Amino acid sequence: MTNNPKLISNIEVLNIQFPSDHRLLRATVPLNFPIKSRKAFGTLLTISKTDIEIKKYNAYLETSINSKKEKTNIQTYYNFLEESIKHSLKSCKETKQEQHKIFSEETIRLIKRRTELTHKKNKTKESKQELTRIYKEANRSIRKDYCKHRQEVITRNIINFRSTKRAYKELTTHKTWIEKLERNSEETKSRKDVVNHATSFYNYLYRKRNNNEIETVDEHPSNSIKPIENSEVYEHIKRLKVEKSPGPDGLCNEALKIGAPTLTQHLSQLFNMVLDTETVPSQWCNSDIILIFKKSNPLDIGAIMDLTSDFKTAISDDITDLMTSINDEELILMSVKPLSVELV
Repeated sequence: MTNNPKLISNIEVLNIQFPSDHRLLRATVPLNFPIKSRKAFGTLLTISKTDIEIKKYNAYLETSINSKKEKTNIQTYYNFLEESIKHSLKSCKETKQEQHKIFSEETIRLIKRRTELTHKKNKTKESKQELTRIYKEANRSIRKDYCKHRQEVITRNIINFRSTKRAYKELTTHKTWIEKLERNSEETKSRKDVVNHATSFYNYLYRKRNNNEIETVDEHPSNSIKPIENSEVYEHIKRLKVEKSPGPDGLCNEALKIGAPTLTQHLSQLFNMVLDTETVPSQWCNSDIILIFKKSNPLDIGAIMDLTSDFKTAISDDITDLMTSINDEELILMSVKPLSVELV
């Protein structure tokens, strides 16, 4: 028995044969509590859908990007574009107090009053009676607001998208971790073994291959690759899906889609520099691997979701369109180094 069940993990049943219906349990309880660093945590850079903030974002973005005229190396140029987008997203935010998405003003007032009375010392009889009444009213109001919010989400998704699956996905507040994986015909059940198996799998998948593993071709002059045009970049940016999780850079697809008129020319220059120099920014070599089951076998380590950079997604679409006019020799020249994985 414990008053903090979150401390207990890796619970397993020991199948020991003895004349009883009871079974022994083995679990992991940490004795040390390391302080979690808040360095990697931060607020997501999202853009509002209001016309005022969209105009502000485009104005800040145009001013920031056009301030740099000269071209430098790929890494410096990419860092400049990334910082310009992030700075524009932070600058366009209004400082007004946002209304709670679920709770009404009456519910928030009851919760604040309940907190004040709870922390009050030396309560009188009237204060205790008021606290009892507010507890009941706050609970009823919270249940009412959650029920109303649920009905609004389901109704909006049915009317706009004719989908209840989309509504239930929006109402879901969490996703379950992968509890076990299959390794060499055996199941890894503890969280530590799952993380070690995933780390070794992706280290092997994104390993640096030697020259023997790469097919060689005879050297002969190749045709020049057609540069990526602005219209192609603009088309692929508009094709990006919205409401998707960003990669390690924290930039969402909405920021690229709304700022497409300003970013198209600069992204085209960046992509053409990548094709000419055969190098990529260091941010494209990082990826967050989230162990969340999607489809197929739930014990397969390959059934994961890979959160990559949106810039990398855009250039991959452009390069895919060029594959029909590129021979094998050019494909080898365009190959980039493996991704370095940060397991989440």
